[in-house]
Amino acid sequence: MKNRKYLFAFLNIVILLGTIIWFILKLEINLKPIFLTTVVGISSSLIGLVLIYVIQEWRQKKFESSLNIFISHTLGDESSDVVRKLYSTLKSDNYVVFDAALDVQTGDYGLKKIEDALEKSDIMLFVINSNKVRESKWIWREVELAIRKEIKILPIIVGDIHVPDFLNESMVLQIEEPFNEKTYKEIKRSIQELLNTEEQLGDRRGVAKSLHQLGQLAQSLGNYDEARYYYEESLEIAKELGDRRGVAKSYGQLGQLAKEQGKYEEAIEFTLIALQIFKELGYPEEKIDLSVLSDIKEEIGEDEFSDLLDEIKGN
Repeated sequence: MKNRKYLFAFLNIVILLGTIIWFILKLEINLKPIFLTTVVGISSSLIGLVLIYVIQEWRQKKFESSLNIFISHTLGDESSDVVRKLYSTLKSDNYVVFDAALDVQTGDYGLKKIEDALEKSDIMLFVINSNKVRESKWIWREVELAIRKEIKILPIIVGDIHVPDFLNESMVLQIEEPFNEKTYKEIKRSIQELLNTEEQLGDRRGVAKSLHQLGQLAQSLGNYDEARYYYEESLEIAKELGDRRGVAKSYGQLGQLAKEQGKYEEAIEFTLIALQIFKELGYPEEKIDLSVLSDIKEEIGEDEFSDLLDEIKGN
């Protein structure tokens, strides 16, 4: 609304100056050339500013109207202040918005409609305003589909809620209730920032990141074989790209997975590889891997831990 007021003010000034110039020329008023030149110069500058503003507004509106947004949240949250106002505000701003809880009617082929909506989506807004998100199989299905289809995900955390582990590497937006204009601007800015960041990453790095997230999601759901497959695929791409940090992260995650399965020798081996790379790179993730080794030592005892460590070093 404020922007429109500024635009109207600009237009009024331009019209006023244009009218003055017209009268000067029409009545052939004898004025000093420097005054006339100044008036014409100011008018031209203002016209230029108005044109730039109009073009920018048009380009932004065109971008917004072509952007498809998928809102994901736990069942029942569609009635919450944030989800309800976010959905309606995005709609009124001409975004193409889909929310399964609001757009899938009784009798519709729910999963098919969700898959079709995700296929067309540019970004998923993953609204987490309840710890019930851990128990919702439906929301994980939506997130898994989004990751598989390489849809960009913007987690929106409402209040003091735990961020799921597989989203730790994602851009996360923390907001507070109630939903207001400032909150909406933050969400729009984060959407644009995420789209710009993802464009710079490149396709192969994006695929590796998606596979890593799928592995973390599968691991959190207890699907260990599936998780290992995704981590190993992500690891191969990281090696191809020469992404040493990506390689270390994959080995670190494989180590944590092996630990959860009770495969301690494998867990120690993978974790040591990750730890060595992180140390060489100087990244803080090495603390996580040291913590994993410490947990293993505590679980199996110092003697058995030392024996396994000797076996790995001997190999």
